[in-house]
This record gives sequence, structure tokens and C-alpha cells, in this order.
Amino acid sequence: MKLKEVNHVLSLSIVEQIAILIISFIVGLLLFYVLSALNKEKKKLLIEHVLSYVVNFIIYMWLGKIITNIAGFIRDPFAILAYPSDSKAFYVATLFIVINIFIKERHKSSVTSLIAAFLPVFLFTSFTFELIQVLYLNKSTHFVYLLFLACLVVSYLLFAEKLRKVASYLFFAVWSIGQFVLSIVQPFTTVFNYMLATSFFLLTSIGFMTLYIYYKDRC
Repeated sequence: MKLKEVNHVLSLSIVEQIAILIISFIVGLLLFYVLSALNKEKKKLLIEHVLSYVVNFIIYMWLGKIITNIAGFIRDPFAILAYPSDSKAFYVATLFIVINIFIKERHKSSVTSLIAAFLPVFLFTSFTFELIQVLYLNKSTHFVYLLFLACLVVSYLLFAEKLRKVASYLFFAVWSIGQFVLSIVQPFTTVFNYMLATSFFLLTSIGFMTLYIYYKDRC
């Protein structure tokens, strides 16, 4: 990462970084609401469903931060809670949310509907977030990922109505594979500014491809 980018990121307070993420998420929800062909009641129900899991993920991030820093938490809990979450907490939260979804959404059609609703919100939010990183924060290292997201967003807008819900797994698999490749050819790649390991994207790509193959003939 270039020195000017590091200084710019460090100059942002935690509140400002959270504000950028919240703004991106709101834009993602609004775009989903406006562009989705579903009726209003269905869209509202899906947005509430997605929001509940996003809140759960945030809670799991806090738990992950405590679990991965348990020794420091015992010594000084307020210092650990005040410190921003890292990639380890992200991994723990991801594991917990996956378990949460597959326990709560017992029926395969319910899981697929959730993933299908979350996909556009994730894509729109990610694109908005990365656009802010490039245009406002001048983080040129995010430009390739921004272009990749733009391709996914355009593909989704062009083909969403023609594809079955189960295709959402395929979209996430493609996103994971793309991130896997970027993590190899670039010094690093991020998801909402969390630097994640190449192995994480490899596992998620295998996971989503497995789910796509499993569900495509069952949903």
C-alpha cells in the first residue's frame, strides 16, 4: 500500500470509517428496493430478513474480537472492545453466521431465498464502498477490485430476472474466485477494508460452488 494511502486511512477516525460503511449499506438497500421486480411487501420482508442477519454478523464480529483476544480482554476488556475488529474477528463472525443461517433456515428454499436477496445488497454495497475508497480516499489499489465489482453488478442487472434464485450461489462463487485471483496477483485484497487471506477466498469459492451444484436441481 502506498504511504499516502496509509496516512489517509489513518487520518480517518473509526466513526468516519463506520459512517462510510453505513452509507454504502443504505445505498445498497435502496438500490435493491428500487431495482428489484418483487412487490413492495416481499421486498420489505426480505430487507428485514437481511438486516437481521447483518445485525447478527456485527454481534458475531464483537464476539470474534473477544475470542481472538481473550487474554487481552481478561486484562483490559474496554481496550479490546474499543479497538477495531480485525480479519480474525471477521473469520469467526463468518463461521458463526453460516452456522446461524443453516440452523435457522432449515428449508433449502429458505436459505436460497435469503442468499438471493442478500446478493444484490452485497454487490451494490460493495461497489458503493469501493467507489468511495477510490474517488474520495484516493486508494488506487482498490481500482481493480472496483472494476471487478462493476462487472458483477452489470451482469446481475442484465441477467437477474432470467436466472433462478439458486444462481446467487454461482454469483458468490464467481466473486470468491475473482477475489482469490486478485489476492494472488495483487499485494492484497480487501472486503470492506478487511484484509482477508487467499485461503479464505479459496474456501468460500469451493463452498458456494458446492452449494450451487447441490441446490440447482433441488430448488
